[in-house]
Amino acid sequence: MVSTRSVPQRKNPPAHYAKIAFVVGGDRHVEEIEGKYAEGDEVPIIYVADDPSVVDSESHIVPLQRGAVAVVIMLLVEIVGVLIWLRKRRSG
Repeated sequence: MVSTRSVPQRKNPPAHYAKIAFVVGGDRHVEEIEGKYAEGDEVPIIYVADDPSVVDSESHIVPLQRGAVAVVIMLLVEIVGVLIWLRKRRSG
């Protein structure tokens, strides 16, 4: 990690950003990601192989996965609810 910065926000805690440097295929890339890290920390990242400028820290991927699972569960509950309603409607 190269450097950090914080951006003050109204009614919210400040947003933190870290500038990271990494090497892909012999090319050095410097990108900025959201997150609070100490200068000099190693930050696990995930990047798109075809376009290393598309990068995120691994810590942001887990909440995305949890969000996707929550959406799927909500959709399943909705579908089951509709199926139960249809069954009651047909039998009643």
